[in-house]
Amino acid sequence: MMLRGTYTIILIGLLVYIAVCVMTYLRQRQLLYYPTPRPQVELIQPPGSVFKIEEMSVSSGEETLRLWRLNPGHDQAVLYYGGNSEEVLYGRELFEELFKDRTVYLTNYRGYSGSSGSPSEKGFYEDGLSVYDAITADHQSIAIIGRSIGSAVATHVAARREVERVVLVTPMDSVEALAQAVYPLLPVKWLLKDRFHSTHDATLMTSPVLVVIAADDMIVPRQNTDRLIETMGKAEVQVVVVADEDHITIATSSRYVQALRSFFNLTVSSMQ
Repeated sequence: MMLRGTYTIILIGLLVYIAVCVMTYLRQRQLLYYPTPRPQVELIQPPGSVFKIEEMSVSSGEETLRLWRLNPGHDQAVLYYGGNSEEVLYGRELFEELFKDRTVYLTNYRGYSGSSGSPSEKGFYEDGLSVYDAITADHQSIAIIGRSIGSAVATHVAARREVERVVLVTPMDSVEALAQAVYPLLPVKWLLKDRFHSTHDATLMTSPVLVVIAADDMIVPRQNTDRLIETMGKAEVQVVVVADEDHITIATSSRYVQALRSFFNLTVSSMQ
């Protein structure tokens, strides 16, 4: 009788485990992606904005992406791939402060901020390349900045296109590694659709790279970023660790701004 009860408990536990795996598999993109809505008008063109802000449309496969172009008309460009759930226009003031001599493009992935479609790893990579290809004829050089999940897109593009330099902010080795740490009891390797293995693309990068790490980052632990850096054998890599900042607050850190200024060889006079 006791043996039958033990078998019953084991069977129930196994069925619950399988149910959790099935639900995780079916809902994983809802758990991974947090698309942003189209921003308010006052955010698009706030009073007193230094730069002219233009909305652009770029085709990416069957989808239409909505981009923001700041400070048009310059030979050099900065292409920004934002993080998950990030409204890229919130970074406008930083780019206005630093890149007065460059045109800046803020990318909205498929499903984000008015772009059509739904997020996916394959789609994000296609979006990153499509935006680069759409603007390359207008500029002599393009630098790219990728933050968080956008660092995976930036790494993918830098491995396949000519890029002046690359900035990776709070980058990860892979979503698979992060997910396995969050769900240690689940067979993440077999369940995950979107893995974002940046370590492979990182081996192909040859442009100078700046990696910016938030010392108190609880979303992308230091060891995951270190594993990514170890694969950048062909690139000249600078690493800046920003103390007392986490995955979110680093975007407004003065140390982050100073790291960008140094990497892009910007002087105070060039920003005025």
